Amino acid sequence: MVHIIRARATQLQIDEMLLVLGTYIKLAVDIRRGILAGGGAMHADCEAALLDDGSQQEDIWGADWNPNSQQVTFESLINIRPRQNNRSLEIVDMDIRENVAQITRQLLGDRCKDWVEIRERYLRDGVSIRLGGLAANLRRIKSFASRDANRVAVMSLVDESKHFIEWTAMETGIDTAAELVELQIMLAYWQLKWESFWEDPIQRNQLAEQSQIWSDRILNLSGLLQA
Repeated sequence: MVHIIRARATQLQIDEMLLVLGTYIKLAVDIRRGILAGGGAMHADCEAALLDDGSQQEDIWGADWNPNSQQVTFESLINIRPRQNNRSLEIVDMDIRENVAQITRQLLGDRCKDWVEIRERYLRDGVSIRLGGLAANLRRIKSFASRDANRVAVMSLVDESKHFIEWTAMETGIDTAAELVELQIMLAYWQLKWESFWEDPIQRNQLAEQSQIWSDRILNLSGLLQA
């Protein structure tokens, strides 16, 4: 069964995409939109689903995903396209390969163990330092949002920032916690509307400017500027 995946896949979606081949999933990945289609018997089936959804062929690349090993491989017939200097089944351009891998892991990867490790490391610091880390993340979002190629990196920073708030808000004063909740809701809304936000230059610029404003607010709340 072919699914178009725009946000982190559910286990049911993963299971249904595995029905055709059993141990791995054939994918077509749109590196501009940051989405993928998976679960077809052939990569062409997945590519057709993305084309029908509005993707452009030059943005779509074929890959395979193995859920057990959490590995991406890059060989597919749909990758043979001399007009884009790819004369092989395998994706030759390393930047394209990295984009395909990042999008695939972001949407299909199992990061539960990663979050446990990140949380443990994050909670080693005091609240002020943690808030400073959140402010730094928001500043990176502002910086990275100017380039299309940074789509997956910005998505990851937004997700990580939501977790930082979840792990810290209850240890702050009520006024600071209220502001953190407001920020977390805004980040969740960005994720909900991610595709339209990223593809609209005006909305993406507003996202970047809001990130800068919130970075300054959180840094001020951290008390690090008074230290």
